[in-house]
Amino acid sequence: MWETVKLWRKHHLTYDQTKHVVEDARRALGLAAPKERRRTVDRLDREEIERLIEAAYRRASGYGLMVKTLFYTGARVSEFVNIRVTDLHLALDR
Repeated sequence: MWETVKLWRKHHLTYDQTKHVVEDARRALGLAAPKERRRTVDRLDREEIERLIEAAYRRASGYGLMVKTLFYTGARVSEFVNIRVTDLHLALDR
């Protein structure tokens, strides 16, 4: 990898230029993109989400609330575990 970095620095390649270099190298090596990406995540459908939330609530109301909050806010677990009460701004309609 460092050899590539040295070459690109030596020739002052821009982002777009490095993109073309990589594409040309892939073509020269006969490499093709995988049909399906390994990072593709299978998503749960609405019914599966509801069943998961219900199961979490059956186990403990706190678990249910956490799982429901994660799904409905889209927060990452790493973000969720760092939420403090002072971070919340809840508007209650009367």
